[in-house]
Amino acid sequence: GVHILMQEPIVSVKEFERVLLSKSQINNEIFVSIEMDEAGTQKWLNGTQRLLDQNVAVIIDNVLISVVRIAGVIDSGRSAISGFGLHKEEDIALFKQLIQAKMPKPEQS
Repeated sequence: GVHILMQEPIVSVKEFERVLLSKSQINNEIFVSIEMDEAGTQKWLNGTQRLLDQNVAVIIDNVLISVVRIAGVIDSGRSAISGFGLHKEEDIALFKQLIQAKMPKPEQS
């Protein structure tokens, strides 16, 4: 199919607070869980409302990592991304590492 990418991302890693690598207890599927800050939560709420039942690209460093379907409006600021086509934990750990490298660092006091 044809995919059209928007110029600006819905959210970026600047709005991420935590990224966790997890495994489903139901089917052992590996997924990445993301928690967003207040700005990211609002942007993701607006984006998931606007793009409900549509596909959204997950892109890191201009590389398409995954395409996920927005199955529902998300207002909690928490999302899980699965279905990477990456089945090895090492591949998904690399994905997590790429995201964390882009996240803002906490300020030292």
